[in-house]
Amino acid sequence: MPSEVIAIIISLCGVIIALVIGILGAKHNSRIDVQSRIDTEVKRAADMASIGATMQAIQITTNETKSVVQGMQSDMTDFNRRLIFNEASVKSAHKRIDNVEDRLNMTHRGGEEDED
Repeated sequence: MPSEVIAIIISLCGVIIALVIGILGAKHNSRIDVQSRIDTEVKRAADMASIGATMQAIQITTNETKSVVQGMQSDMTDFNRRLIFNEASVKSAHKRIDNVEDRLNMTHRGGEEDED
């Protein structure tokens, strides 16, 4: 065989080997890219789950706060009713005390007039 044919065969073998290595490398790189994408999406999903859990905790806290505020509003309404009742009672007591004072003053004046 002439040396030129051997050189061509060796060159073709080199090209074939280069193609095979290139194709295998490309597949390997595409696998790495796919794995990288998978890892990125898994991390993103974990972040979203964490955000969802945080949002749920905030919602629970907000609902508890609303419940406490509603209870306080109910208490305030009750205190307001009681205050109104007590104010009316105090007003009535003041009228009675004023009447008693007036009677005492009249009795006291009347007693002074009798003594003079």
